[in-house]
Amino acid sequence: MNRIELYSAEDIRAANDKKKKRLMVFIVLCALATALFVVATILRLRIPGIAILAVLACVGYFFFSSQVMPYVRYCRYLKEMNEGLSRETEGCFASISGSLRMVDGVEVNDFVLLVDEGETDERLFLWDVDKPRPDIPEGQRIRVTSHSNFIKALEFI
Repeated sequence: MNRIELYSAEDIRAANDKKKKRLMVFIVLCALATALFVVATILRLRIPGIAILAVLACVGYFFFSSQVMPYVRYCRYLKEMNEGLSRETEGCFASISGSLRMVDGVEVNDFVLLVDEGETDERLFLWDVDKPRPDIPEGQRIRVTSHSNFIKALEFI
């Protein structure tokens, strides 16, 4: 049996490091905006001071929402994957989609598993796009370990 673990302590550490670097850039940007505003206030340059503050506030908000918050969400996701409850589901691999979608701040692909529990039904799981896509032939029996619908590990049966 071949088992693929998707997340490790190294993934959590790397995501936290990236989050901290981006947060430091944001803090430097805020300090720059404050310093320029203070200088403009001291020199009694009211209109340029307000313009500098407004522009840097917009840039700071854009940077925070597009660069920092995705890593904050991803770190929260990794913490939940590591500490949260998990369950195992066994079935046959059906497909993995090529289209991306965002679920709880994480980009994922749809991963469909056919489960035989009385009747055959499809179960939708979510594959993190930051992880390499598995090369699984259709119909392969696998055991999926998941937290909610997010896949934590795959085991080939």
